[in-house]
Amino acid sequence: MEENRHRRGIFFPLLLITAGGLFLLNNFGLLSGSGWDLVTRFWPVVFILAGIDGLVFGRGIGGGLLLAGLGGFLLAANLGYLRLNSWEILLRFWPVFLIAAGLDLVIGRRGGWRQVIGATLAVVILAGLALAGLGFSGRISTQTTNIKQALNGATIADIEINVPSGNLNVQDGEVDPNLISGRITSLENNQVVQDYSMNGTRGLYHLKPDKPSGPAGWPGANQTWDLKLNSKTPLFLKVSSAVGQTMLDLRNLTVNQLDLNMAVGGLTVFLPKDIGFNGKINGAIGEILVIVPQGSALIINSHSGIAPVQIPLDYKREGNRILSPLASGSANSAHLDISQAIGVVRIRYAP
Repeated sequence: MEENRHRRGIFFPLLLITAGGLFLLNNFGLLSGSGWDLVTRFWPVVFILAGIDGLVFGRGIGGGLLLAGLGGFLLAANLGYLRLNSWEILLRFWPVFLIAAGLDLVIGRRGGWRQVIGATLAVVILAGLALAGLGFSGRISTQTTNIKQALNGATIADIEINVPSGNLNVQDGEVDPNLISGRITSLENNQVVQDYSMNGTRGLYHLKPDKPSGPAGWPGANQTWDLKLNSKTPLFLKVSSAVGQTMLDLRNLTVNQLDLNMAVGGLTVFLPKDIGFNGKINGAIGEILVIVPQGSALIINSHSGIAPVQIPLDYKREGNRILSPLASGSANSAHLDISQAIGVVRIRYAP
């Protein structure tokens, strides 16, 4: 009993040592990025250390291996070695935590053949995760759909795009008489639905799959949406993405209003050069990168949970408000509301 009382875990000491080592390497220029950059890249180390702690103190070989292995996959994804990103892995493989807890309850500290079985099960599960995480998805059949929609006389347009999972790329490039064109690679059994109607001279366009993409549709990299929008028509743009990577290059588009919603993944948006617009970005888990033109007047209202907001050095904070250098003296500032629960928000100048 006395020995058990003094057998403290090594999780927090290992966490301190790891964090100190990462920041020391950063100070010597061997790891790039700011402090928050290191956190957003190396947070999966927490799972690895928790697994090691369980292994060292005999809380269960199976559960410890699973935690450490999953943390390794998440870290590899953050460092760019896997096709899935870490948020997609978490969303897809979160039941591994339940399996790890179950193995510890069933096997726990029991020795002998039970520990061998637990370790074997953990290795088999991790091998399956490795195959999925590395993107071996040859059995998943996809199809390519070309889309195109004419303006039909519209002088302004509402565009709504819904992407359940996959990679979305939006930019300018379409010209009259078309509002939108592009190519979509989706699951073989998923059809893409376009809905277009007119309200006076206002076009109303909606693009979505005919049914949600289930787990067989992951990894999201199997599905890509490459779209081009009319650069001269004023747009009210709404984009919703459940899981995946979204890149919106709006620099040469006329966007009056912007509404972006992301559940899990990464979002990069290049704001228009003429940014006198209102917009909002809502994220749950992941990274939001907003790239702003030089010399723009921009006011950002930030509402974040566990999501630090990184801004250029010449921007100013006033509580939840973030102002560009020209925002205070401009009557035509753009307004952008950003909400992010977990992850990071970065505001950067366009190169």
